[in-house]
Amino acid sequence: MLTNYASSFLFEGKTDSALVHTLKVKEQSFLEKDTAMLIENLNQLGAIYRRKKNLDACIRYFEQALSLCEAQGNFGIAAYIYGNIATVYSEWKRPKDAIPFSEKALKYALKLGTPQMIGICYVNLGAILCNIEGKREESIATLRKALPVLQKVNNERRLCEAYNHLTNAFRKLGQTDSAMVYLRKLDGLVGELKTDVERFRYYEAKAPLLQANRRFMEAISYYHKMIDLIDHGIYDTKDYDYFLNLSVCYHAIHDDASAYKHLQKAYALRDSANNRKYAEHLSDFSVKYQTKEKELEIVTLKREQLEQETYMLRHRIIVGSVISLLVILLLGLLYARQRQRARIVLLASAASEKEHQFVELQKETELRLTRKYIDGLESERGRMATELHDDVCNSLLALEMNIRTISAEESPGLGEQLDLLSNTRERVRTLSHELMPPAFQYATLDEMLADYVLHLSLPENMYAEYHSTEGVDWNSVPKLIGFECYRIVQEAVSNAVKYAGSACVRVNLALENNNLSILVTDDGKGFDMSKKTKGIGLRTIWQRAETIGAKVELTSAPGEGTRLKVNVLI
Repeated sequence: MLTNYASSFLFEGKTDSALVHTLKVKEQSFLEKDTAMLIENLNQLGAIYRRKKNLDACIRYFEQALSLCEAQGNFGIAAYIYGNIATVYSEWKRPKDAIPFSEKALKYALKLGTPQMIGICYVNLGAILCNIEGKREESIATLRKALPVLQKVNNERRLCEAYNHLTNAFRKLGQTDSAMVYLRKLDGLVGELKTDVERFRYYEAKAPLLQANRRFMEAISYYHKMIDLIDHGIYDTKDYDYFLNLSVCYHAIHDDASAYKHLQKAYALRDSANNRKYAEHLSDFSVKYQTKEKELEIVTLKREQLEQETYMLRHRIIVGSVISLLVILLLGLLYARQRQRARIVLLASAASEKEHQFVELQKETELRLTRKYIDGLESERGRMATELHDDVCNSLLALEMNIRTISAEESPGLGEQLDLLSNTRERVRTLSHELMPPAFQYATLDEMLADYVLHLSLPENMYAEYHSTEGVDWNSVPKLIGFECYRIVQEAVSNAVKYAGSACVRVNLALENNNLSILVTDDGKGFDMSKKTKGIGLRTIWQRAETIGAKVELTSAPGEGTRLKVNVLI
């Protein structure tokens, strides 16, 4: 509402009231961070100072609006503001300064691709170039670019403006025939001229061209139409030129009385314009003098203000120094505390590392002791196997041979006893073979386990099965891992035969993706895992698995048998 209120004042020509309200709404837009409204306010301030003929303030506000538009990528409004700046420079008789801004407006219009805006920007740039000596050929080329664009969007009022500037450009170049071509086009659209300003520009282009073509009576008619519009409020600083041209036209048709009358009017208007110019200069000098006095007062006030600010600054420096010292002390304390925390963290880290090293050492020691225990166990197994095979088996064989020398007639039941003795000797021999370490240099783990299961001594009504993965290179299994796996299977099968009371024991050996797995199952009576503690056999299984990095899974329940699974990566 405030913006519209200020715009209404500007429309009525009350620039001071418009300025007060626009400055107020600009501050409000800035506080509310309403960028769109702030751009509109800054643009309106530029228009107000344009009316007040304050070029510096006008350009400053236009440039502030431009910076906000370009920051937001609002190229449409930016093109419009660049066009305003170009118009301001043209009004101040500085067309060369206006060209860069008009070209910038055209660049943004082309970037947006809006035909309406492109046509308008071509016309504005062509009009500026038309007023510069040596740029009229460029002006004509620019204006001709505007024609198809304006015809396409059917903007006949802007098309009239383009024809008008083309007529003037060709006339100033002395190419009256070309000028007449565009004047006829302009005559065809004269009905589209809605305002006195547009009609005045039409007469301004047509009258001099008719005069140049020696069509003096027609020229006189249009000059009089221009003078009528000037009498009704159209302001033009070159009004004395029109009376001078009228005088020339009347003289050409031999109406010397009218020529003399209009020549006097031309001189009077020129003198009046000069007097007005002198008055404006005197007014400018008076304003400058008053401005200097005000500037002197402002300088005095600023000096007093600077002295006050210096006094306040001195106090601020003292207070700031004290605060800075306190901050430095606080930062020093914080730094010391931080270093202490860092030292504590470092000590904690070192302690954690030592603890980790101790745990690793403990694990390594336990593994070494386990390995030593298993090596001792294997050594004892080998010794026992040797004793059983070389001593006990041979002694039993000698005893059997001695007994056989005794006559069967002397001892009728001796044959049955000899069979029992022979069976005992075979069982001791088998037990000695089981206790002996397997020879993996001559056979694979698959072959050793298959042979072991095949030659198991099993109770009556009990059988064993062995299965392994087919198509596998079992030589890839390291000897150490194969050896421990073989012993684990021996221990598991032995437990199943001794304690499970099962009808079947199954051994399954599998190798897939470097993962070696052994599964030993029975359908025996099982046991309660929450109550039964690990015996020597189970403890030996876990120890052997630990030495090769294997994982052991044991599941059992009363009446559901026992399942032992071992997994190891090779």
